[in-house]
Amino acid sequence: TLGNFAEVGLTEVAIIVGYRKEAVYERKAALEQKYGLKLTLIDNDKAEEWNNAYSLWCGRDALKDGVILANGDTVHPVSVEQTLLAARGDGKKIILALDTVKNLADEEMKVVVDPEKGVRRITKLMDPA
Repeated sequence: TLGNFAEVGLTEVAIIVGYRKEAVYERKAALEQKYGLKLTLIDNDKAEEWNNAYSLWCGRDALKDGVILANGDTVHPVSVEQTLLAARGDGKKIILALDTVKNLADEEMKVVVDPEKGVRRITKLMDPA
């Protein structure tokens, strides 16, 4: 993901760290050097107790100028960031990349979309079928 961010021209990245955050702190300088990015690490001390929404809350100050949110446990091609950046503008506040091809398992996030109203629900608590 950091490689994708660098490839699309981003220069600053905030990473919310929690579980095993020490490993990220130890590699911060090496990651900055490798990808040419300025990394800001933000602690979520409740990462193992609370959900992703709390991680966003921890990083709220970093979100003020816009954000591409990527979970650390996902892998995707750089075309995802390219498409998201190209879709900005025209008053759009939130743009969400969805994989509509992959078969999902129980632990993966599912999204319910209404063609007229947009995203209606994002949850793991849904039958993946």
